[in-house]
Amino acid sequence: MKDIDWLFSLRRFGINLGLERIKKLLERMEHPEKNYDIIHIGGTNGKGSVCTFIGSVLSESGYKTGVYTSPSLKIEERFAIDGKNISREDLLGIIGEIRHHAEELGATFFEVATAIALKYFQLERVDFAVLEVGLGGRFDATNAVKPIVSVITNVFKDHTDILGNEISDIAFEKAGIIKEGVPVITGCAGDALEVIRDVAEERGSEVRLRKGFKRLYFGKEFQIFEIDGYRLKTGLLGEYQGENLSLALGVADYLKEMGYTIKEEARVRGVEEAKINGRLEFIEDILLDGAHNQKGMEVLFKTLREFDYERLILILGILADKEIDEMISEIHADIVITTRSKNPRSANPEKIAEKFKECKEIFITRDIEEAIGLAKDIASKGDLICVTGSLYLVGEARGILYGC
Repeated sequence: MKDIDWLFSLRRFGINLGLERIKKLLERMEHPEKNYDIIHIGGTNGKGSVCTFIGSVLSESGYKTGVYTSPSLKIEERFAIDGKNISREDLLGIIGEIRHHAEELGATFFEVATAIALKYFQLERVDFAVLEVGLGGRFDATNAVKPIVSVITNVFKDHTDILGNEISDIAFEKAGIIKEGVPVITGCAGDALEVIRDVAEERGSEVRLRKGFKRLYFGKEFQIFEIDGYRLKTGLLGEYQGENLSLALGVADYLKEMGYTIKEEARVRGVEEAKINGRLEFIEDILLDGAHNQKGMEVLFKTLREFDYERLILILGILADKEIDEMISEIHADIVITTRSKNPRSANPEKIAEKFKECKEIFITRDIEEAIGLAKDIASKGDLICVTGSLYLVGEARGILYGC
């Protein structure tokens, strides 16, 4: 089996949390993660945006910076340095180097992906690596590293079958990334914040709260925020990006206190240059957003209310292991077209359609290509088509809309 096919074949084994395999794998690789400074980003929503903002600000400050995020629209997008994705050649080279170790240890897809990122960053001699937690935190593969600062964006219900049903339980898992004496910056409040404070106190770690923000302008192309005296323009849409920006600036403040050179103008330029595919992204007047849990869907529909349109035509595909009922409770659309991505975890579109109790029209399609074609046929001038429910679905939609 070819190396890239082998990597994707590991997905069939599903999620198997734990640190034993990744630690052994990194040991066999002679610990690539010890060759650069690490910033570790956990939480429920906003992790990818915070990683991207931090990475961009550090790059603009003159530091060679690796960013590891997941999930991604394409596998190469998980591994980026200064905004440029890994090449397929480099990716295959690293897979070939670590495959036999991973097979002997029974490593999962995410563990191998994490090892690839850490090795790639070592080979390219980065100054910083910004790592996004995959799931939870305490037993996530990325938690095998020792960061210089951690971030927990927020805590909402997601993956309750693994992390627990109560916010306090989920927060405890997220707080697992807090290391001895390493500060944590967070946007959490309430019960989640109390749990984070308790864990941080046990580990002698400082807790810093994100600063407030004010949105000065919002449009389809960009928005402008004011945070701690900075006027920041970003092409990443949604008012919630103010929270993510505030956390990223908190990391920049901490690094500057620690003696790193974080240029003032680099903050502004870094934020403006930051880009993420598939998050409130317009292509051909079709809006793509990877909202994949209840809070993400709530935030998406809050943002949609800021746009002008006649009817909302929603193309929806959700993974079967998500809280589908809770996600649907946040949806208010004139027309819903259910579909599925090629991911084997995708929920049956018929089952999704059955859960809608209040909707004018519902259509069921086999795949995203059929769904987009149907939406275009239905849409009239002034209508808005939105694709959401899963980043995997959004990735396939981007490929179709860009003709690749």
